[in-house]
Amino acid sequence: MNRIIPKIAFCLILLLSSCHNPPGNVQQNLAANPEITTETIQLFKGIHLTETTNCCDTATHSTDRSFVFGRCISLPGLTGDSSALANLNHLISEDYKLITALCGTEIKDQENFLQATYQYFVEDSLLSLVIETQNAWHLSEGTSEYNVYHYDLKNNRILNTRSMLESWGMSQVPLLNAIAEQVTMPPGYTEPLFQHEWFEIIKWKDINQLKVFKNSKKQLVIIYPVAENGIEAMQTIE
Repeated sequence: MNRIIPKIAFCLILLLSSCHNPPGNVQQNLAANPEITTETIQLFKGIHLTETTNCCDTATHSTDRSFVFGRCISLPGLTGDSSALANLNHLISEDYKLITALCGTEIKDQENFLQATYQYFVEDSLLSLVIETQNAWHLSEGTSEYNVYHYDLKNNRILNTRSMLESWGMSQVPLLNAIAEQVTMPPGYTEPLFQHEWFEIIKWKDINQLKVFKNSKKQLVIIYPVAENGIEAMQTIE
């Protein structure tokens, strides 16, 4: 099984030193489509992927040259004639308005590095945008938080998790069973890695709170809150 281990801490030197330059696909644990560029990429007839935000303001810590503080922010946008595209852009903009507001502002906190990057995956005419926000602190742990957005390029409509699963021809019950069976401690243990409350919500109340996408290998990947601390992590579901 291809297990993605929850990220409790970053390899700070490698991660942060890569952000002296404009941001790219620096994440190593998320199988990606083409690297992030400022170029416009055609996803479907009349629909293109571009960037609405691309800023990287960093500096070296005054007492520790191995740590870079500041922020590198790169967020996606879609262009086309459909009002649904405008709605998706607005949704992303609202979700990240506090982060994008930091671009161009004075960097006051030398103890923090913030990075937001995105990757996209297209299968047939179904698009998934995966945005990760990372926070790293000097001599401390780091955290990751994800948002996943789905869009039907052919029919020009935003899809929630339930609709995306239906478009994939996937039943919820086998998926939930697979999550319960596979997102667990190493062999010999049966304790889940995810928060029990989260699983109860997606199982009984609102499947749309499950963040899921298919990576470039067409593997199903779910994002879950880690039991002990709520930090989000990924796992490939077989």
